Amino acid sequence: MDSTYQEWIKLNSGGASKGNSGPTWGGGVFGDELGRGFFAYYLFSGTATNNFAEIAAVVRGLELAWERGFYQDKVEVDSSNLANYQRGAKQDPRASGSSRAGSQFLITLDRRFPNFRF
Repeated sequence: MDSTYQEWIKLNSGGASKGNSGPTWGGGVFGDELGRGFFAYYLFSGTATNNFAEIAAVVRGLELAWERGFYQDKVEVDSSNLANYQRGAKQDPRASGSSRAGSQFLITLDRRFPNFRF
């Protein structure tokens, strides 16, 4: 697919762990404006938590999009924690606890990939 003809691509990603902390896997599918999938990926991200697997899948997807010349990405995740972190990062980056850690991560992700949105 030629990135010059698309304004946005969509990344659907997810991740999971077997146990809390356990082996983790993740992956995603890229689609065009008509919902047609055109590229998929997967990864093993070591021994970690489910939240780590979700984040690793998003990061790898954004890296792959960037490498292929897609600089504006819409990201959809099935993780309510990750979606809440993203909302929290936009609303109050001073959130406490694990929310703060997730929010700080997504602020960093915003800087690294400035043209993506959840």
